[in-house]
Amino acid sequence: MERVLSVSETRGRLTGLVQQVAERGGEVIITTRDEPMAVLMSYRAYQRWRERQRRQARVQFAELLSSAQELIETTLEGSREAGDSDLYLFWHNFKPLAEDLWQAGLEVSEGHALITSTLLDVTLMVLDGDAPLQPEHLAVLKRIATDLLPRPELTADDAAQAHRLLVEGGLRTVFPVEGDLATLYEEAM
Repeated sequence: MERVLSVSETRGRLTGLVQQVAERGGEVIITTRDEPMAVLMSYRAYQRWRERQRRQARVQFAELLSSAQELIETTLEGSREAGDSDLYLFWHNFKPLAEDLWQAGLEVSEGHALITSTLLDVTLMVLDGDAPLQPEHLAVLKRIATDLLPRPELTADDAAQAHRLLVEGGLRTVFPVEGDLATLYEEAM
């Protein structure tokens, strides 16, 4: 049962309303100046809602990842040399996919969010840079897109591995550091 109450109506009744939604279910929509601002629901209902959100995000993430893998594979088949125009087109077409993967990754897991955020940062840096684009960069992306991102759960260690692969593959990542980052990672391990 859905009820609509203003903030002022809920002030003195909050304890009773919390108990009511916890025991009987339903929602209370809380308004300010007749504008919906918040929803009070049971924690169990909230958990079910969040789980549905996560499942939808996982489905969307899998679809986006499949598109990204296909784009990477198609470009790998066609590009042969550094600076090839197909490489620039790849990064240009990969950017919106990377943005959408990051948005969906935020809902899937912290590890997915970290890796997709790094991929988006790398994509933006490549598009803003003037270094020649290398076919080898796609092989690194392919490895991340096929070996890491499809996993149901990813950790910070997985994100560090993706970052390391990008650095070793010659793709600059978010933070500039003096010297060779691949060596820096090896020293840290």
